[in-house]
Amino acid sequence: YQNLNGIECTNDHKILIGGKREKRSHGGYNNIFYKKNKWVQADEVKENDFLVIPKYNLAKKEDVIDLADYSDDKMDITKDKIIEYSLGPQKQPIREINRFLPLNYDTGFFFGVFSGDGSFPKRNSAEIDICCNITDDSDNYIPKIINNLGFKRLNGNGSDKPYGKHINNESNCVYYWFSSRCLRNFLEDICPGYQRTAETKELFGYKLSENKDYLLGLIDGIVKSDGHNYKKGSKKTTISSISLKLLNQLRYVLLKMNVLSAVIPHNTQETRKNGRILNKVISLILIEDFWKAI
Repeated sequence: YQNLNGIECTNDHKILIGGKREKRSHGGYNNIFYKKNKWVQADEVKENDFLVIPKYNLAKKEDVIDLADYSDDKMDITKDKIIEYSLGPQKQPIREINRFLPLNYDTGFFFGVFSGDGSFPKRNSAEIDICCNITDDSDNYIPKIINNLGFKRLNGNGSDKPYGKHINNESNCVYYWFSSRCLRNFLEDICPGYQRTAETKELFGYKLSENKDYLLGLIDGIVKSDGHNYKKGSKKTTISSISLKLLNQLRYVLLKMNVLSAVIPHNTQETRKNGRILNKVISLILIEDFWKAI
């Protein structure tokens, strides 16, 4: 596929082979006939066979997550909000967040961005961090992500913003952070052990819904955080990550969108520190003109 390594599967995996064209002369005219498609085992595929990828039928229904399922006794649940209280002896309301999380484009975009740039900085904490490159237009989408969650501070500390922000010019990073125990409980539940190491990163929520808008947001978010053009002037999109698990999960989502992709290694020198790989980057290359393809 486009000079890449193609598709990997087991020998007994079923592959749909496209019927070949045949020209037959009839009454002085050349007519073209098409044979029917047929399913064969992967080890029966021959050179020049045309492989057919059946279209995946995505759902139109928009699923909804009720964050009340991830609350605790230090929270109040209303019709559409969850109010979180301080953990001290005095019950002080400190923040609120939307109770219901619709699995739509905006939520998918949040999960995609968080998969690439998010982290849980402390154990047993409510804090959620997103670290973006200083060259990104993060001020145009990070505040929108947080506002879409309905997040609001209630402790009257004088801050109008529901999130914190810090620019580190030395590392060329912009840090955003906000806190929500119920949202973090949910995120840790669907992706346990996330961000313990860069090599084990996962794509958040890739199996939560088969709604097309949600999956488009998920792809767009990971492209926004870890994507770039394959080379100058190219229309191909590349997503780079050290986590092969995340890239394979993304390939799974792309196949649902009827988009083929391939994982290729970068020619970077591998270095280690305390047994951990530091710079062995792997790339996932998406189809050319990706958004037109879907």
